[in-house]
Amino acid sequence: MKDYAPAGSGENAVAVVFDKDSGVQQNLGYGIEVFGARGSCITLEVADIHLNRQGIVHGGILSLLLDVAMGYACSGKFSDDAQTPAITLSMSTSYLASVGSGKVIATGRVTGGGYKILFAEAVLTAESGVVIATSSGTMKRGG
Repeated sequence: MKDYAPAGSGENAVAVVFDKDSGVQQNLGYGIEVFGARGSCITLEVADIHLNRQGIVHGGILSLLLDVAMGYACSGKFSDDAQTPAITLSMSTSYLASVGSGKVIATGRVTGGGYKILFAEAVLTAESGVVIATSSGTMKRGG
């Protein structure tokens, strides 16, 4: 495991790593690790392409990372290999700080739900530990 403390309990889960899961991931350059039902970790090394004209990471990119973290946390809950997609039904995001460089880390975890619908939350932090944004969402089993 990298510098991620996975959500939930049980330190024996093996991470599923997705290197090229989508065009969005390839273009923005974020990494994906899923720890089964324990949660997910999305990492991004901030680059110029992520910045808005104020020199900070665009809020849409921050929201996307939180959405991906919640979606993969739900995928890990839906199936051990995290291959069952999760479709975002609703999402609420709070922006708490800005970031313009370094690494950002979004951790997602499932907070409840059933077979088809899950509730999740995610926290996005700077490498320093400062919380940048938080999010909660409702996800539906896809496929």
